Amino acid sequence: MTDTARILVTGSNGYLGHQVVEALAGQHGGRLELIVGVDLREPPADKRLPGVVYAQGDIRSADLEGLLRTHRIKQVVHLAAIVTPPQG
Repeated sequence: MTDTARILVTGSNGYLGHQVVEALAGQHGGRLELIVGVDLREPPADKRLPGVVYAQGDIRSADLEGLLRTHRIKQVVHLAAIVTPPQG
């Protein structure tokens, strides 16, 4: 039995996160069974990729554990960040 990848990408609606999800979606099938993208904001309909499960959420929330369990996630690509420019 071959082991299949079930990957969750945090920050999936950001610039880099979307590129990573897009690259992974191009490899979907075979050993890549599932891609889950999670971000604070839901992606617009025109940026959603077929075969990708999207979830809205905050990685600091305890709800993330449920998302990982529900989708039986085996790998996480952590790209979530909140960038606050310096004041002044």
